[in-house]
Order: sequence, then structure tokens, then C-alpha cells
Amino acid sequence: MVRWAAPYNVIGIDPQLIDPENGDYRVSPGSPAEDYGCQIFRTERMYSYKKSDRPIISPPKNENKSSIEVSGIINEDTFWQVDTVKVIGDIVVSDLSILAIAPGTKIEFQDFYSINVQGCIQALGEPDNRIRFTSAHPELFLPDSSITGAWNGIRFHNTSSLNETSFLAYCDFEYSKVFGDSVKGGAISFYDYSKVRIANCSFTQNVADYGSVLGFDYHSSPEIMSCLFTKNYAFVGGSPIYSAYSYPRLINNTIIDNYVLNNDINYRTGAVQSFISKPQISNNIIRDNLTHYLDPAQLAECKDFYTTYNNIEFNHGGEGNIDDDPLFTYSGEFPYSLTEISPCIDSGTPDTTDLFLPLYDFAGNERIYGNRIDMGAFEWQGYAVDEEPYIENLVNAYPNPFSNSTSISYTTTRLLSATPLKAEIRIYNIKGQLIRELPFCASSLSRFLEVTWDGKDSNGKILSAGVYLYSIVINCKIAETKKLILMK
Repeated sequence: MVRWAAPYNVIGIDPQLIDPENGDYRVSPGSPAEDYGCQIFRTERMYSYKKSDRPIISPPKNENKSSIEVSGIINEDTFWQVDTVKVIGDIVVSDLSILAIAPGTKIEFQDFYSINVQGCIQALGEPDNRIRFTSAHPELFLPDSSITGAWNGIRFHNTSSLNETSFLAYCDFEYSKVFGDSVKGGAISFYDYSKVRIANCSFTQNVADYGSVLGFDYHSSPEIMSCLFTKNYAFVGGSPIYSAYSYPRLINNTIIDNYVLNNDINYRTGAVQSFISKPQISNNIIRDNLTHYLDPAQLAECKDFYTTYNNIEFNHGGEGNIDDDPLFTYSGEFPYSLTEISPCIDSGTPDTTDLFLPLYDFAGNERIYGNRIDMGAFEWQGYAVDEEPYIENLVNAYPNPFSNSTSISYTTTRLLSATPLKAEIRIYNIKGQLIRELPFCASSLSRFLEVTWDGKDSNGKILSAGVYLYSIVINCKIAETKKLILMK
């Protein structure tokens, strides 16, 4: 059962289980526990730490309670399975206790409260039924030093290693703040603890002095895989990750558009900031994260040996690293998924044996499509993640090869809808870098669209001979890509 500090206390009441002898631990109709949004746990642990598998909880939905209020100490195994858990005070998950959270649950912090995990937390959402950690008043949130509209993060500080491994999967973390240098990590903070695995989670609008999202301190080495970090803010350093005296594993994450607000140009910082640490950084996309340091690197004090097969802006030493536009879709439900000509496709580490990857990517698709893993949180599936591309079309360039100009046409076998149509041709070099955009000039009712390319880039410069790629893009979706040869 659950032991709350307030307002619920049901300790000592017979829960009236259906059939515990045969493993059915659900409460019976009319049980005093029926309306409390909780579930009885077995005496033995329900979870084991199998790195190669994605652990899943599929609990029955408790329809009798849409929300509960919680605070205080949770000192027995507890299951939150309601629509909304309203946190009305600081929470402590005590040693050797498990807090499990059902898919689809919203954890709504009513004020500046935190969750201190001295035991274990199992928050296992699903790709289309995510768990959300958020503020009750996001409209009041600002990336500043106030606590208005914010909550105070999740902490694993000096947690005993005798506890079960904590899992956080398909969770969204937003509007959390932490201040000072004693607690690093705006959303999740680690101190001398490593038995945590975080996969396919998103982090946005979180704030801290050090590490706007994650802070690793004093021999902490959790695993962070296939997560998306965007629009988080650090006041001093590490946007969104700060690691001190620790060894975290950062695998297949997409880290885009995070900010260090420290204006000191002599203070070295980056998206991932390391201080006497050895973070393993593999298969990530790390770009467009702002700092004011005079050397605009994305990583600060990260070892080349442990930094492999990433797409890192301004580049970084280490095997397999590249510095290329990742060519995101920038649209739909997953704007940081890859287009079919992204240089991140099949560019991750060739051998994933020791990575113990989750089975699925951020969008819930196969984590490895084809023969080799991609970089970033999304695996290209042979089409845009958001939806399949148009299939009733024909794209052609004539002449091809060409020397002066070529006409690129698009013909569809069906009448396009009468809604406004945005269609264009994008020209890329063989590295996947966008060099020219050519919009079509035609009504949305056309079956035939055509545009001429003169072999020049967007600045009017005549390009050198070689192989180029051209894509037809319909309403921000790549429909097809082909090769084009420019001759002189």
C-alpha cells in the first residue's frame, strides 16, 4: 500500500486482494484501496535489470480516481496509476522501496517541490502514452532565478546500491529548476549513484546553475540513451549536461538549441561540460547549443578517446566524429527526426555489442534499421518518422548529366488537394549539405510542376563539377531524392 504524509493514510487496512495465491494482486471491488490510485506489490521485486531489454509495465487503468495528491515519505512499494498525481510537498522514496508510475500519468508539481529517490523509481511510459513531469503553472515559468512556475527536480543522492535499478523511459521533463553548486542538474541530479537507466525521454525548459537538465557528481555513471534535449538553460555551465568526477554513458541522444547564459567569454563551457570526468559520448547529435566562451565548442574537457561516432558542431577529436548539418525534418510531431539524405544515417558506431541499447528509438521505432545504427535519438525508417512520404509521384531531371542548366519536374498520378501546396526542390552536395532551394511556382491543383536549376548555389556561385542530390519536398516532407551530375 501507500503511506502518505497527507492527505491519504491507509496503512493497516486489509486491501482485499482478488487472488494473491495465484498471482492476482489487484484489489477486489469494494476494497478500501480501490479509489486511492495505488496497487499492491508482491513482496519480491517485480523488476530486474536486463540491459538488452526494454522493461515494460502494463497495469490495468484505475478508472475510479482521476487524480490524487501526494507528499511526504513513500516507505513501501507504491504504484501511481491515475491520470494526474498532484505533488503538494516534497517526496522521499525511502530506501528499498519502489515507486512505479503507469504510462500516461502526469506528475504535476503544485509548487517548488522535489522527489528524493533513496530507493528506486520505475517510470516506464510508452511511445504513444508518455509520462509527464511538469509544473502546475507553466504559464508563470521563465528561464530566470525565480521559483515561480517551477518544480525542484528528481535527486539520486547517496542512494544505496542495494536498491533495484531505476528506469525512466518515454518520460517528458519540463519546467524544473535547481540553484547553487551543491546540486547539479535541473531535472535530474546524481551524487555517488549509478544504477539509473534513462531512455527515450525528452527534456525542455529546465534550468540550473550547473547542468540545466542532468548533473553527475562524485562517481556517478548512469546510462542516458536516445533522449532529446532542447531549449534548456544553464546559468554557469553545462547546457544541458554537467559531469564532475563521474563516468556517465551518453548514447544516441539529440542535443539541440540549449543555452549557457554565462556571459564570461573566458569561462570554458559547452553543451556537455566535464570536470575531472570521463563521460562516454557515442552516436549523439550535438549542435546549435549556445555559449559565450571565446571558443564556441559543443563539448568542454571531454576526452577524445571516449567521444566516438557523433555529429558535433565545430567538430571534436575522436574516432568516427563528423561535423555536418544533420538535415532534420523540422516539422511534425518529431521535428528532429532525420530526412533520408541525412549524414547521420548509418553513421553510428559499427559495433553496438557493448552499448546495451533499448529496443526502440524515441518515436517507438526499431532502434537499428538496416545494418548500422544512426546518430541521434531517432532512427531513420526508410521514410520520415512523422508519416510516410508521397508515393504517387514521379521526379525527373533533364538533361542529366548537364552542363549549364537542367529542368527538374514533379508529376503526380493523382490530383493534389485544393489546400495550399508548398512544394520545392532542394539541392545538396554529396556530403548532404543544403546548397540551394528552388520553390515551384504552380497552383495546388497542378499535376505537373517544374523548375530550372542553373548549377549555382544560393549565393549565385557556379558550382564545380560533380555528383549532387536533389529532393522534392511537398508540404515540408521529402517525397523522393535522386542523383544529379553536373559536368563542365
